[in-house]
Amino acid sequence: MSFGVIFSVGNPVAYRVPSLDLPGLVSDVQINFEDGDHVFTSADFKLGTVHSAGNRPLIGRLTFRYSYNAANRTITVCGTDFPSADGMTLITLPDGSNPQQEACFEHAADGTGFAADELSGSRTWNYHSQLMPGAAKVFKSIVRGANEAMIAALEASTSPQLIIQLRTPVPELPIEHYLNLAVVYRQGQFLELYDRSSQYETTDEIRPVDSVWGGEVKMTKNENFANVIGSTPDPKVGRSWIDLWRKQFGYPTSCTSLSFPKGFDCGPTLVGGHVILGKKATKVAAGSNNVYILPICKGHNNNDKIYMAAISYLNGIWLKNYLRQ
Repeated sequence: MSFGVIFSVGNPVAYRVPSLDLPGLVSDVQINFEDGDHVFTSADFKLGTVHSAGNRPLIGRLTFRYSYNAANRTITVCGTDFPSADGMTLITLPDGSNPQQEACFEHAADGTGFAADELSGSRTWNYHSQLMPGAAKVFKSIVRGANEAMIAALEASTSPQLIIQLRTPVPELPIEHYLNLAVVYRQGQFLELYDRSSQYETTDEIRPVDSVWGGEVKMTKNENFANVIGSTPDPKVGRSWIDLWRKQFGYPTSCTSLSFPKGFDCGPTLVGGHVILGKKATKVAAGSNNVYILPICKGHNNNDKIYMAAISYLNGIWLKNYLRQ
């Protein structure tokens, strides 16, 4: 199964120097997302004219990697600030050029790629040249805008309504909070979250939160979810996870599943609940990539006989490699 979205790419503000003319062209890009893991590369679109390359048209194309699970309507893409080779990349080259020799590659996220190879290795096309002051910022703006527009198009999709997993960097945390989210494994099995008061064996493995951080998840309104059976009821642990949610999204003031099911009495204490999509609380297999953290009340967190709905908040923390050995 597949679905498609359309979004715009380009720079609506003109940029002109003697060697390069970007008149402010904006083009539509159509993507058909297929079930499975894929690399998408767009059709070519015109951005302007490279006067220093024989007045040839400047051609652009977008490429990025995605994963789509049609069965559960879940799509995974890189966030705009996630520095990965899988993220959104803008390829530019003068028309008729050899892409292996004359193309430049601009990534949405900073710290991605190798500038000497991807931006200044071409003989005829190099917008980091002093002949094109400010052009690098223009192309960075174009590719970042394209990724944001693509994510917005996914959020607006109604057929299907999507669960969007965005790969994002781990937020900066105070060292005490960071340590509280470290996971400890003994003989290949999950033992507990790191506790500074515990005495660990020399063979125990302490893994940082980075090892389970996937990024953000964006749910649809009223999306159903249920508890992960076996996640710890320890309130200290719950506070550590809700503090992580707070760092990413801000301070929660109510339960995500407020008063749902109808008439449910949500208490004032919120925790970072481990949840999965669907209407049935389930024990999740080690290594699952579809466990989420949402702010829920203690009543919901301690009740595996009911399911919940995304009412107050649609954003959550996405965990990958859940309890993987």
